[in-house]
Amino acid sequence: LFVGDPSTGKSAILDKLKELDKRSFKISGRSSSSAGMVMGVDNLSDGTRMAKFGPVILANGSYVCIDELDKMRPEDQSSLHDVMESQVAHLNKVGINLTMPARTKIMGAANPIKSNWDTTKSVMQNINMPASFIARFGYVFLLLNDFDDKKEDDKYDAMGYINDNGIEAYIEKEKLLNTDELRKYLNYANTLDPVFEDGVFRFIHEQFKTLRKITRNRGLLNIDTRTFRDILRGSYAFAKLGLSETVTKDHAKQALNLYQDSLDSFGVKSQEEHERINLTEPSKLETLD
Repeated sequence: LFVGDPSTGKSAILDKLKELDKRSFKISGRSSSSAGMVMGVDNLSDGTRMAKFGPVILANGSYVCIDELDKMRPEDQSSLHDVMESQVAHLNKVGINLTMPARTKIMGAANPIKSNWDTTKSVMQNINMPASFIARFGYVFLLLNDFDDKKEDDKYDAMGYINDNGIEAYIEKEKLLNTDELRKYLNYANTLDPVFEDGVFRFIHEQFKTLRKITRNRGLLNIDTRTFRDILRGSYAFAKLGLSETVTKDHAKQALNLYQDSLDSFGVKSQEEHERINLTEPSKLETLD
Protein backbone atom coordinates (compact mmCIF):
# COMPACT_ATOMS: atom_id res chain seq x y z
CA LEU A 1 0.00 0.00 0.00
CA PHE A 2 1.37 3.40 -1.01
CA VAL A 3 0.12 6.42 0.90
CA GLY A 4 1.21 10.04 0.93
CA ASP A 5 1.34 13.28 -0.99
CA PRO A 6 -0.14 13.67 -4.47
CA SER A 7 2.31 13.67 -7.41
CA THR A 8 4.76 11.25 -5.80
CA GLY A 9 4.39 8.47 -8.36
CA LYS A 10 1.90 6.22 -6.55
CA SER A 11 -0.38 5.84 -9.57
CA ALA A 12 2.62 5.45 -11.88
CA ILE A 13 3.81 2.45 -9.85
CA LEU A 14 0.40 0.82 -10.26
CA ASP A 15 0.42 1.57 -14.00
CA LYS A 16 3.82 -0.11 -14.40
CA LEU A 17 2.65 -3.20 -12.50
CA LYS A 18 -0.31 -3.51 -14.85
CA GLU A 19 2.01 -3.15 -17.83
CA LEU A 20 4.29 -5.92 -16.56
CA ASP A 21 1.52 -8.49 -16.11
CA LYS A 22 -1.18 -8.61 -18.77
CA ARG A 23 -3.45 -10.62 -16.46
CA SER A 24 -3.59 -7.81 -13.93
CA PHE A 25 -6.24 -5.12 -13.59
CA LYS A 26 -6.18 -1.50 -12.50
CA ILE A 27 -9.38 -0.05 -11.07
CA SER A 28 -10.40 3.11 -9.26
CA GLY A 29 -11.59 2.97 -5.68
CA ARG A 30 -13.81 5.94 -6.39
CA SER A 31 -16.07 3.97 -8.76
CA SER A 32 -15.63 0.36 -7.58
CA SER A 33 -18.26 -1.69 -5.75
CA SER A 34 -18.06 -5.03 -3.98
CA ALA A 35 -20.04 -6.80 -6.71
CA GLY A 36 -17.95 -5.21 -9.43
CA MET A 37 -14.61 -5.99 -7.79
CA VAL A 38 -15.15 -9.52 -6.51
CA MET A 39 -18.36 -11.34 -7.46
CA GLY A 40 -21.94 -10.35 -8.12
CA VAL A 41 -25.11 -11.56 -9.78
CA ASP A 42 -26.34 -10.56 -13.23
CA ASN A 43 -30.05 -10.80 -14.11
CA LEU A 44 -30.48 -11.83 -17.75
CA SER A 45 -33.39 -10.78 -19.94
CA ASP A 46 -34.99 -14.24 -19.68
CA GLY A 47 -34.99 -14.06 -15.88
CA THR A 48 -31.96 -16.27 -15.44
CA ARG A 49 -29.48 -15.26 -12.77
CA MET A 50 -25.79 -15.96 -13.21
CA ALA A 51 -22.63 -15.14 -11.31
CA LYS A 52 -20.44 -12.36 -12.63
CA PHE A 53 -16.76 -12.34 -11.78
CA GLY A 54 -14.88 -9.12 -11.09
CA PRO A 55 -11.17 -8.31 -11.42
CA VAL A 56 -10.25 -9.86 -8.07
CA ILE A 57 -11.40 -13.28 -9.31
CA LEU A 58 -10.26 -12.89 -12.91
CA ALA A 59 -6.76 -11.84 -11.77
CA ASN A 60 -6.25 -14.99 -9.68
CA GLY A 61 -2.48 -15.43 -9.40
CA SER A 62 -1.83 -11.88 -10.57
CA TYR A 63 -2.45 -8.32 -9.34
CA VAL A 64 -5.34 -5.95 -8.86
CA CYS A 65 -4.13 -2.38 -8.53
CA ILE A 66 -6.60 -0.04 -6.85
CA ASP A 67 -6.01 3.68 -7.21
CA GLU A 68 -7.69 6.18 -4.89
CA LEU A 69 -8.28 3.41 -2.39
CA ASP A 70 -9.22 5.98 0.22
CA LYS A 71 -12.25 6.96 -1.90
CA MET A 72 -13.74 3.47 -1.74
CA ARG A 73 -16.83 3.03 0.46
CA PRO A 74 -16.17 1.19 3.76
CA GLU A 75 -18.61 -1.61 2.87
CA ASP A 76 -16.74 -2.18 -0.39
CA GLN A 77 -13.37 -2.15 1.41
CA SER A 78 -14.68 -4.81 3.78
CA SER A 79 -15.48 -7.10 0.84
CA LEU A 80 -11.74 -7.38 0.21
CA HIS A 81 -10.99 -8.45 3.80
CA ASP A 82 -11.66 -12.16 3.30
CA VAL A 83 -9.94 -12.21 -0.06
CA MET A 84 -6.77 -10.64 1.32
CA GLU A 85 -6.82 -12.83 4.43
CA SER A 86 -7.86 -16.27 3.14
CA GLN A 87 -7.36 -15.92 -0.65
CA VAL A 88 -10.86 -17.18 -1.40
CA ALA A 89 -14.07 -15.32 -2.25
CA HIS A 90 -17.64 -16.31 -1.42
CA LEU A 91 -20.94 -15.48 -3.11
CA ASN A 92 -24.23 -16.36 -1.45
CA LYS A 93 -27.11 -14.63 -3.23
CA VAL A 94 -30.49 -15.64 -4.66
CA GLY A 95 -29.73 -19.34 -4.79
CA ILE A 96 -26.16 -18.97 -6.02
CA ASN A 97 -23.53 -20.34 -3.65
CA LEU A 98 -19.98 -20.12 -4.94
CA THR A 99 -16.51 -20.26 -3.45
CA MET A 100 -13.78 -19.16 -5.83
CA PRO A 101 -9.99 -19.08 -5.47
CA ALA A 102 -8.64 -15.54 -5.25
CA ARG A 103 -4.88 -15.80 -4.89
CA THR A 104 -4.80 -12.20 -6.01
CA LYS A 105 -2.28 -9.65 -4.80
CA ILE A 106 -3.86 -6.30 -3.96
CA MET A 107 -1.78 -3.18 -4.54
CA GLY A 108 -3.27 0.11 -3.44
CA ALA A 109 -2.59 3.85 -3.52
CA ALA A 110 -4.23 6.37 -1.22
CA ASN A 111 -4.02 10.14 -0.79
CA PRO A 112 -4.31 12.00 2.52
CA ILE A 113 -7.58 13.59 3.61
CA LYS A 114 -6.04 17.03 3.17
CA SER A 115 -4.01 18.09 0.17
CA ASN A 116 -0.72 16.97 1.75
CA TRP A 117 0.40 14.52 4.40
CA ASP A 118 0.51 16.04 7.89
CA THR A 119 3.59 14.61 9.61
CA THR A 120 2.33 15.83 13.00
CA LYS A 121 -0.64 13.46 12.82
CA SER A 122 -0.99 9.70 12.90
CA VAL A 123 -1.56 7.53 9.85
CA MET A 124 -5.19 7.05 10.84
CA GLN A 125 -5.71 10.81 11.04
CA ASN A 126 -4.19 11.31 7.59
CA ILE A 127 -6.09 8.83 5.43
CA ASN A 128 -9.75 7.95 5.28
CA MET A 129 -9.40 4.19 5.75
CA PRO A 130 -10.17 1.97 8.76
CA ALA A 131 -7.28 0.39 10.64
CA SER A 132 -8.68 -3.10 10.06
CA PHE A 133 -8.41 -2.61 6.30
CA ILE A 134 -4.91 -1.10 6.35
CA ALA A 135 -3.76 -4.02 8.50
CA ARG A 136 -4.49 -6.39 5.59
CA PHE A 137 -1.58 -4.89 3.63
CA GLY A 138 1.75 -6.49 4.39
CA TYR A 139 3.84 -3.43 3.54
CA VAL A 140 2.76 0.19 3.84
CA PHE A 141 5.01 2.90 2.38
CA LEU A 142 4.72 6.64 2.89
CA LEU A 143 5.75 8.81 -0.09
CA LEU A 144 6.32 12.48 0.66
CA ASN A 145 6.92 15.28 -1.82
CA ASP A 146 9.84 16.66 0.18
CA PHE A 147 12.52 18.81 -1.42
CA ASP A 148 15.99 17.34 -1.56
CA ASP A 149 18.50 19.26 -3.66
CA LYS A 150 20.46 16.22 -4.87
CA LYS A 151 17.34 14.16 -5.60
CA GLU A 152 15.85 17.08 -7.53
CA ASP A 153 19.02 17.37 -9.64
CA ASP A 154 19.13 13.61 -10.26
CA LYS A 155 15.45 13.51 -11.21
CA TYR A 156 15.62 16.36 -13.70
CA ASP A 157 18.94 15.15 -15.13
CA ALA A 158 17.26 11.83 -15.88
CA MET A 159 14.20 13.55 -17.34
CA GLY A 160 16.41 15.70 -19.53
CA TYR A 161 18.40 12.71 -20.80
CA ILE A 162 15.20 10.81 -21.61
CA ASN A 163 13.76 13.86 -23.37
CA ASP A 164 16.89 14.24 -25.53
CA ASN A 165 17.72 10.58 -26.18
CA GLY A 166 14.63 8.49 -25.46
CA ILE A 167 13.75 6.00 -22.72
CA GLU A 168 15.52 3.05 -24.40
CA ALA A 169 18.83 4.94 -24.43
CA TYR A 170 18.40 5.79 -20.75
CA ILE A 171 17.67 2.14 -19.89
CA GLU A 172 20.81 1.06 -21.75
CA LYS A 173 22.94 3.76 -20.10
CA GLU A 174 21.78 2.74 -16.61
CA LYS A 175 22.12 -0.98 -17.46
CA LEU A 176 18.49 -1.64 -16.59
CA LEU A 177 16.07 -4.21 -17.97
CA ASN A 178 13.53 -2.92 -20.43
CA THR A 179 9.85 -3.78 -20.03
CA ASP A 180 9.95 -6.91 -22.19
CA GLU A 181 13.09 -8.22 -20.47
CA LEU A 182 11.68 -7.52 -17.03
CA ARG A 183 8.39 -9.21 -17.92
CA LYS A 184 10.20 -12.34 -19.14
CA TYR A 185 12.37 -12.39 -16.03
CA LEU A 186 9.38 -12.10 -13.69
CA ASN A 187 7.39 -14.69 -15.63
CA TYR A 188 10.22 -17.18 -15.29
CA ALA A 189 10.77 -16.38 -11.60
CA ASN A 190 7.08 -16.97 -11.01
CA THR A 191 7.41 -20.57 -12.22
CA LEU A 192 9.78 -21.41 -9.36
CA ASP A 193 8.68 -22.93 -6.06
CA PRO A 194 11.62 -22.65 -3.63
CA VAL A 195 11.60 -24.55 -0.35
CA PHE A 196 12.74 -23.17 2.99
CA GLU A 197 16.17 -24.25 4.16
CA ASP A 198 16.51 -25.69 7.64
CA GLY A 199 16.72 -22.94 10.24
CA VAL A 200 15.21 -20.16 8.12
CA PHE A 201 11.73 -20.45 9.60
CA ARG A 202 13.26 -20.36 13.09
CA PHE A 203 15.39 -17.36 12.17
CA ILE A 204 12.34 -15.43 10.96
CA HIS A 205 10.45 -16.45 14.09
CA GLU A 206 13.23 -15.09 16.35
CA GLN A 207 13.31 -11.79 14.44
CA PHE A 208 9.53 -11.62 14.61
CA LYS A 209 9.63 -12.09 18.40
CA THR A 210 12.07 -9.18 18.61
CA LEU A 211 9.63 -7.01 16.68
CA ARG A 212 6.77 -8.16 18.90
CA LYS A 213 8.65 -7.32 22.09
CA ILE A 214 9.26 -3.74 21.04
CA THR A 215 5.71 -3.07 19.90
CA ARG A 216 4.28 -0.44 22.21
CA ASN A 217 0.54 -0.54 21.77
CA ARG A 218 -2.11 -2.25 19.71
CA GLY A 219 -2.50 0.21 16.92
CA LEU A 220 -2.67 0.94 13.23
CA LEU A 221 0.61 -0.60 12.15
CA ASN A 222 0.92 -2.96 15.08
CA ILE A 223 3.11 -6.01 14.56
CA ASP A 224 1.00 -9.14 14.79
CA THR A 225 0.67 -12.64 13.34
CA ARG A 226 -0.10 -11.18 9.90
CA THR A 227 3.33 -9.54 9.99
CA PHE A 228 4.96 -12.93 10.51
CA ARG A 229 3.11 -14.38 7.51
CA ASP A 230 3.98 -11.31 5.43
CA ILE A 231 7.69 -11.76 6.19
CA LEU A 232 7.47 -15.46 5.28
CA ARG A 233 5.82 -14.57 1.97
CA GLY A 234 8.39 -11.83 1.41
CA SER A 235 11.26 -14.29 1.97
CA TYR A 236 9.68 -16.70 -0.51
CA ALA A 237 9.28 -13.88 -3.06
CA PHE A 238 12.91 -12.75 -2.71
CA ALA A 239 14.04 -16.34 -3.28
CA LYS A 240 12.03 -16.48 -6.49
CA LEU A 241 13.47 -13.12 -7.60
CA GLY A 242 16.92 -14.55 -6.98
CA LEU A 243 16.01 -17.58 -9.13
CA SER A 244 16.84 -19.77 -6.15
CA GLU A 245 15.55 -23.27 -5.46
CA THR A 246 15.70 -22.64 -1.70
CA VAL A 247 14.71 -19.84 0.67
CA THR A 248 17.81 -18.87 2.65
CA LYS A 249 18.50 -16.61 5.60
CA ASP A 250 19.71 -13.97 3.15
CA HIS A 251 16.27 -13.94 1.53
CA ALA A 252 14.69 -13.66 4.98
CA LYS A 253 16.97 -10.72 5.78
CA GLN A 254 15.87 -9.01 2.57
CA ALA A 255 12.21 -9.43 3.54
CA LEU A 256 12.89 -8.15 7.06
CA ASN A 257 14.84 -5.17 5.72
CA LEU A 258 12.01 -4.34 3.33
CA TYR A 259 9.58 -4.39 6.24
CA GLN A 260 11.89 -2.07 8.17
CA ASP A 261 12.10 0.21 5.11
CA SER A 262 8.30 0.31 5.18
CA LEU A 263 8.38 1.53 8.77
CA ASP A 264 11.26 3.93 8.15
CA SER A 265 9.40 5.56 5.26
CA PHE A 266 7.24 7.28 7.86
CA GLY A 267 10.30 9.24 8.96
CA VAL A 268 9.97 8.52 12.67
CA LYS A 269 13.23 8.85 14.58
CA SER A 270 12.46 9.20 18.27
CA GLN A 271 10.79 6.74 20.62
CA GLU A 272 7.92 9.18 21.12
CA GLU A 273 7.27 9.38 17.39
CA HIS A 274 7.26 5.60 17.07
CA GLU A 275 4.78 5.30 19.91
CA ARG A 276 2.58 7.99 18.39
CA ILE A 277 1.84 5.94 15.29
CA ASN A 278 2.43 2.55 16.94
CA LEU A 279 5.50 1.53 15.04
CA THR A 280 8.66 0.10 16.58
CA GLU A 281 11.42 1.55 18.67
CA PRO A 282 14.38 1.69 16.27
CA SER A 283 17.08 1.51 18.95
CA LYS A 284 16.00 -1.99 19.99
CA LEU A 285 15.57 -3.60 16.57
CA GLU A 286 18.23 -6.22 15.96
CA THR A 287 20.76 -5.44 13.30
CA LEU A 288 20.27 -7.73 10.33
CA ASP A 289 23.62 -7.11 8.69
